[in-house]
Amino acid sequence: MIRCSSIDHRTDAAMNKTSESRRVLCRYRYDALDRVAVVDPGAQGAVLRFYQKNRLTVEIQGATRRRVFHGENLLLAEYETEGSVARTDLLATDLQSSVLHALSSEGHQPLGYSPYGH
Repeated sequence: MIRCSSIDHRTDAAMNKTSESRRVLCRYRYDALDRVAVVDPGAQGAVLRFYQKNRLTVEIQGATRRRVFHGENLLLAEYETEGSVARTDLLATDLQSSVLHALSSEGHQPLGYSPYGH
């Protein structure tokens, strides 16, 4: 289990000492093949992850379910349901499987990022 923690440094003016208080932000649980099986962010519901071979195929968080479809070595689509509402995105990826564009019923959304992440 990996602990994500936040450190809060506070200075006591009277004592001139620094104390650290730590809190767990999220917990990760791994399956027998060392893949992330559960992400538990604490306040929100835990995210369960299911794999087919070495590919993430399903994520479940409460009433929200996401299914990812692959073809050969390409990411093709994402299907998400939340209660009775469903959404499907067709995905355009590059050779490294980075999603560059998503096409849904709401329209086309470019998702490419610069080398600096913007």
